[in-house]
Amino acid sequence: VFEGLFDTRGSDILANALKDALLGQPSFSLELCTASIEGRKHVLVNVFGIGGDAPYAAAMIACADITRLKAAEETIREQNSLLNEAMLEVNENAAKLEIQQIELEDMNEALNRLATTDGLTGLLNHRTMQFELAAAVERSKFSSSRIGFVLFDVEILYVYPWAVTARELGPAALVEM
Repeated sequence: VFEGLFDTRGSDILANALKDALLGQPSFSLELCTASIEGRKHVLVNVFGIGGDAPYAAAMIACADITRLKAAEETIREQNSLLNEAMLEVNENAAKLEIQQIELEDMNEALNRLATTDGLTGLLNHRTMQFELAAAVERSKFSSSRIGFVLFDVEILYVYPWAVTARELGPAALVEM
């Protein structure tokens, strides 16, 4: 009955399935994969008992060639595998980028400190003072409030004899003030 459609092994499997259906096994499906000159062939087989209660008077076998479906499934599996590999690489690169972003933020913070503070005392530098003063003047224009500004010229470095560590004592004294 199945000659030409399946190889001998496939035909034997189908004959046994038909016999099982006639003897009362409920409906079932099986998938056969056979090799032929054209290549591998995939067939979905559904077996149904017909005619009341088991044992059945007859059995029906419905076969569908699902070779192209199986090929499409394999292509999808391969594409999913490639996609998963690409996603792993994207995640690794995202993690590296996040680390670099944190490092860049730290370096920018350090650069900002260097640009706005005096390296010797750690106090805000002249440029930052001018910027803050200009910003305060602008704010006072909009809020109709007055601002005051006091600038001291400290000559404390002359108190210490130059022969004794004036470079070390002077900045400390400025910070203390």
